Amino acid sequence: MKIPSNSPKRSGFTLVELLTVIAVIGVLVAILIPVVGRARSAARDASCVSNLRQLAQASLLFASENKGVLPPPQPRPEDWPGMTFFNQTNPRWYDLVIPYIPNTRQANSSAPTILRCPSETRENLFSHYGFNVSVNLGHARAGGVAQNFGRPLNRVQNPARTFMIADVGNISYAITIFQGRTDRTDIAFRHGSGESRATAFSSADEVRRAAGFGHVAYVDGHTARLLPADSLQPNPSFDP
Repeated sequence: MKIPSNSPKRSGFTLVELLTVIAVIGVLVAILIPVVGRARSAARDASCVSNLRQLAQASLLFASENKGVLPPPQPRPEDWPGMTFFNQTNPRWYDLVIPYIPNTRQANSSAPTILRCPSETRENLFSHYGFNVSVNLGHARAGGVAQNFGRPLNRVQNPARTFMIADVGNISYAITIFQGRTDRTDIAFRHGSGESRATAFSSADEVRRAAGFGHVAYVDGHTARLLPADSLQPNPSFDP
């Protein structure tokens, strides 16, 4: 015969148990938030590197079909009949390169995804990547200026160590490089702990104090992370 129990039947959780569960959830959230943040940052970095790699390979494809000459900083529409530029009055190097990237529309009022870095928060830049003007700046021909003509690849002395395309911060199409002197650089170090900025670095000391890092594609097509101090290395302009 079963003896009935005089103790009341228990239902639900006690206050202590609820507080324990809440504390555990809080600990898990505190652990997961930084992990999710790092995962998102890594995804943005990977997307940026992918963009740079595709732009670099497309630039080399362009050169292979144009007598080994890289795209000029500011091509003239009259030199490229049949080409549709994003801005007919102010075309840039990427207008000539983008057709070599599959599934990327050429003519559009908004910039294609390939020109947008997911770590760049400002929307006023048409392109978040700039071409090293020391590399793609050619020389004047009859009836033209240097910016209208690209530089032959065979004049780049060390392709594996020469910047070609990199994160750009304050202008939409070009980067200038410190060449062992006090100058300016438009390279952006917006990844990691860095922040995007609307003005160029005005001195080497200012660059050394910068946080974060950027990404760069070299003339041989490979990509790498670029720390502020690394951007101060001399980069020959290849001018005769």
